Amino acid sequence: MSQGPKAPAPADRGRLVVTEVDVDQTSVGGPAELVEAVLRAPELEAWPVRPGEELTHDGDWEDR
Repeated sequence: MSQGPKAPAPADRGRLVVTEVDVDQTSVGGPAELVEAVLRAPELEAWPVRPGEELTHDGDWEDR
């Protein structure tokens, strides 16, 4: 069974928040200002990801 976004995108699809079932991460997509705010938040471990980049534990260079 597929699990959808925890916070659905608004009607204009200007942002998206998705929590994966099998990994310990949440992906946030949206305008550059939103992404920059998430990256600057000191209480979050966040890094930018481009389409096609690895999102499994093998792609987590921070905690290796």
